[in-house]
Amino acid sequence: MTDYNNSQKDVADFYEEEASTYDERFESIAGEYIHNRQVSIILEQLGDISGDTVLEIAAGTGRFTHVLAAQDAKVIVIDIAREMLEENRQRTPEAEFVHGTASELPFEPSSIDHCVTVNALNHIPGHWDVVADVKRVLKPGGKFLANYPNILSNRFPIGMYVNNQNRNVGKGVYTKWFNIFEVKRTLKSMGYNIEACIGDRFLPVKILPKITVPASRMTEEISGNPIMSNICVSPFVLARKE
Repeated sequence: MTDYNNSQKDVADFYEEEASTYDERFESIAGEYIHNRQVSIILEQLGDISGDTVLEIAAGTGRFTHVLAAQDAKVIVIDIAREMLEENRQRTPEAEFVHGTASELPFEPSSIDHCVTVNALNHIPGHWDVVADVKRVLKPGGKFLANYPNILSNRFPIGMYVNNQNRNVGKGVYTKWFNIFEVKRTLKSMGYNIEACIGDRFLPVKILPKITVPASRMTEEISGNPIMSNICVSPFVLARKE
């Protein structure tokens, strides 16, 4: 088995074990804030998706799947971890679920209206292969919305450590932090038009959340500024297939 496939298997094994407890991280003050903030970004950036086919990559337990389905969209989920798929299926049975890797999407060219992936590309070895295959399956004009842990944020030391180790801090799953400017350049070179970069958090809200969460709420409007979004912790980039 190649190193690439070994890395894929390691990620799958990690999230198989995480499936039953994954949602616990969003039950805290900070976790709830992060979830609600990300939901608001997704809904605002996708707009009206009623009747559209939306592909969600590595949706985990479905924190966003049921939100997308509630917009009267046809939601298709692909995930490498079967246990995550099962947790998600119980939450949103009306969605369609596919077990597989996002770098080899089992869909016809130009068959998907929009694609969303949150907190996932940074854990997928070969993430640019994923982005390229998303472009293949998107219809012309289709939206691709994803977020990227940003090494240019105030969490630079953590990002440097993670990229040096190719692992996140503490739990040992493959992780990559990105230079958000390189992300946008790469997306453009692959044939996407960049429509927005939306900031998600200036502050690491898990530290002293009773203080940092209210402070983050106060900075949300500023973080959405196109310039300031480039130094946020986990900016979302909205790209559209040409």
